[in-house]
Amino acid sequence: MARQPSATSLRRTLLWRLALALLTVGIVSAFASYRTALKEANQAHDRTLLASTRSIAERIHVTNGRVTVNVPYGALDTFQIDARGRIFYRVLDPAGHFVSGEKDFPAMPANVPRSEDYPALVHFYDDAYAGTPLRVAALWQPVTEGGQQGVALVQVGESLEMRDDMARRLLFTMLWQQAAMIGVSMTLLALTVAATLRPLKRLQDRIQARRASDLAPVEGDDLPREIQPLLQTLNQYLERLRVIVENQKRFLDDAAHQLRTSLTLVRGHVDQRIRASDHGGDLAEVKAAIDRTVRLTNQLLTLARTGDGDVLAPDGDAMQRIELGNLCRDICAEWYLHARERRQDLSVGECPAGAWVVGNEAMLREMLANLLHNAVSYTPAGGSISVTVERSDSTLCILVDDSGPGIPSADRERVFERFVRIAGTLGAGSGLGLAIVRQICEAHQGSVQLESGDKGGLRVRVTLPAAPAAPPAVA
Repeated sequence: MARQPSATSLRRTLLWRLALALLTVGIVSAFASYRTALKEANQAHDRTLLASTRSIAERIHVTNGRVTVNVPYGALDTFQIDARGRIFYRVLDPAGHFVSGEKDFPAMPANVPRSEDYPALVHFYDDAYAGTPLRVAALWQPVTEGGQQGVALVQVGESLEMRDDMARRLLFTMLWQQAAMIGVSMTLLALTVAATLRPLKRLQDRIQARRASDLAPVEGDDLPREIQPLLQTLNQYLERLRVIVENQKRFLDDAAHQLRTSLTLVRGHVDQRIRASDHGGDLAEVKAAIDRTVRLTNQLLTLARTGDGDVLAPDGDAMQRIELGNLCRDICAEWYLHARERRQDLSVGECPAGAWVVGNEAMLREMLANLLHNAVSYTPAGGSISVTVERSDSTLCILVDDSGPGIPSADRERVFERFVRIAGTLGAGSGLGLAIVRQICEAHQGSVQLESGDKGGLRVRVTLPAAPAAPPAVA
């Protein structure tokens, strides 16, 4: 048998899709924010690097025809906040000769563009010195004193440890902020989705609160516009179903009337012929067949009506409080003569007082009548049948015991199916009695089991929910 796919949750689907969209936006936003913040931070470091470069460039002088520079410690002090940061510099005169700093500092690569962010003639680029990655600012400083004419080159390189650490801090900060924002947003989304889907829950509650036979249109003027097409389709279906149910009820009523009238008429004619004839044996068989047909007709109609929600709805008008002890005594009184004709002992055992249930009395009578019919039909002459009621905390049990042949354990579940009779069973029957019993029990939120009885035959245990005790009568 193929595995049925599990039903998907609209709420879970919405949350997952919204969470995926939110996560995607969050990642893109975090990446963009990180790039922007990193760019701004690098520009701030570049401005500081340029300030140090200018500080050195401003101290370039021409002494005795030679270019000299006096680099104060303060010019490099800006980069000593973090011990990991290192500064390297070199100054070349207009002729390209070394003046101060690291003599082997690498030359500026060709085609490095001049920065457009500052009025100074400065170039920013990445390089390496002594195996250390650097961010370098190369500034051209005009020299116009002491007979020197031209521009000196000042290169200042900053190691990237501080910048890398700043990039990591920015990344972690952005990720933490985005994670917190996504978490808060998901919580708000979950609350929003729950509130948005609440009208569907209201529609579900309204449908569940209706009786099974209530096929009137479902009211939904207060529901959102998006649910209205679903509600209209549901109401159209209920209208079609109402027409089908009404036609079925009308057919059952007409069929019951016609069948019962015709069978009663035929039975009356047979009775007259039996009384008028000295040889009524053959006609007696016809009469028995008619009686079986009448019972089968009644059973089929009962099966059809046990599915009628208006008859068996828990809050329907047909449901009432019933005292099981009195009901059992009434049904046993009706079957007493049948049992006596077969020389059987039919008795009602002790029933607890106040054994109340809520149900449809006509259907419960039909259920007990079917049980007693089976017991009387299959219990041999001289046998005994008893009906008792037992009480538990929340249920009441009707026990019907007989001294008949019983039913094998392997067949006790199968006999509840319609038109099933055990092979070799004596007596006439249609195989509908126990099917009716189970259907009526289930309609009353009860159950029925077949057991081995104390009398050596079959015990039928019918379990029904107990109702509260009857209120005291008002004087």
